[in-house]
Amino acid sequence: IAFDEAHKAKRAHKGAVGRAVLDLQEAHPQARIVYLSATGATEFADMEIMGRLGLWGRGCAFPSFDAVESVLKRAPGAMEMLAANLKGNGSYLARSLGFGGVRMTTVMLRMTPQERKAYDGLAAWWRDLGKELSAQTEDALP
Repeated sequence: IAFDEAHKAKRAHKGAVGRAVLDLQEAHPQARIVYLSATGATEFADMEIMGRLGLWGRGCAFPSFDAVESVLKRAPGAMEMLAANLKGNGSYLARSLGFGGVRMTTVMLRMTPQERKAYDGLAAWWRDLGKELSAQTEDALP
């Protein structure tokens, strides 16, 4: 089942379209689902219809949509981390807009040893976080 213009079903329990999308998925538990939208989710609440992403529910890291949402509300940048995780496991594909007419400049900066140490530490932290998120996702899948 492919839901084109899936963003129109946001706020699932507040609108007829969202409720219909949820009902259709519940009626066909073995169906493969694809959510299509040129408008990416900017708020996690808009993703409530996307239960088949494997982020919440039976066998997932979070028991419910509300549980995931409460974590994301408390963590700055969490939506970006979620998008990166979904992209990494192939559940999310986002195309960027064209860059026609855009000018870019590369500026090389020399870092002090202290700045290099801070940069390397943060890069290692993000690497470890990515590994942990991937491991959690794999452990949560049936």
